[in-house]
Amino acid sequence: MPGALLISVSGAFSTGKTTLVEALRQVIPDAVIIADGGRAARAAVRDFDWARADARSFLYWYQLVREAEVSAPVVLCDTGLIDVLAHHQLYGIELPPDVALHNRRYDLALLCNAVEVELVDDGLRDTDHGRRAELDLLIREHARQLARNSVEIGGDPSWRLAKALDLVRTAREAAGGRV
Repeated sequence: MPGALLISVSGAFSTGKTTLVEALRQVIPDAVIIADGGRAARAAVRDFDWARADARSFLYWYQLVREAEVSAPVVLCDTGLIDVLAHHQLYGIELPPDVALHNRRYDLALLCNAVEVELVDDGLRDTDHGRRAELDLLIREHARQLARNSVEIGGDPSWRLAKALDLVRTAREAAGGRV
């Protein structure tokens, strides 16, 4: 991943992160997606318990390893360590002492707005609006620490995509030909 433009698409649950990542991938041909580890875990274990420390630890290491091993000009993280660490705090789980292993900051964090997207109850998500709002604040906190630039993305899906594309283009230009 050295030299890649590392982008985290972050936000509370049910804020359109995956929708935005998939739309970006369609218009950025050299991008690779690191899928949401939580979705992979839910697919493998239907009653995956988000609040268990071992589950959170798995998601942390999954994300850390995937971000280190992917090689592409643009890497789109459908939830990144920003989200994983915010979830640790939300569920009262001690942050991993080795968080310093993530020695690469995100070039850009696109923060999906929780206010403008309806909370979908698909049976797999937390539907507590209070926790969603708290998670939204924690994600912004972690984005300030782990991203060079973090920008809130709101509006309908087409507006989000247009704004995100402009931000990715700007980040690529700022990389000075690195990607």
